[in-house]
Amino acid sequence: MKQLFFSVYDGGIQFSLYDRKTGKQDNSPVSPAHVTYNDIVAYFESVKQRVLDDVPPKVTVEQQIQDLHAKLSAGRIKAWVVRPGLMPIYGKIPGR
Repeated sequence: MKQLFFSVYDGGIQFSLYDRKTGKQDNSPVSPAHVTYNDIVAYFESVKQRVLDDVPPKVTVEQQIQDLHAKLSAGRIKAWVVRPGLMPIYGKIPGR
C-alpha cells in the first residue's frame, strides 16, 4: 500500500510517495531553502492517483459471509465462538 510521506529533520524536509510493500521512497531529502509549500502540494497532487489506485477494494458483508461459508465448508474452520455484543471469533482449535 502506498502512502504520502512527509518528514522534517536535521534541517531538511523530505516528502515522497512511500511504498509500504517495498519500504522505498521516491524522493530524497531537500533543503527547506529549496522547497516551497506549493512545491509540496503540487508533488502530492501529482501522486494522488497512485495512492488511490493502491487502496484495496472494500469487502462487502455478503463477500465476508461467502468467504466464511467457503472456509466452513472446506473444514478450514474448526471452532466458532460468538461473544455477546461482539463479532464472531473463529479459528482452528489447537491440537485438532
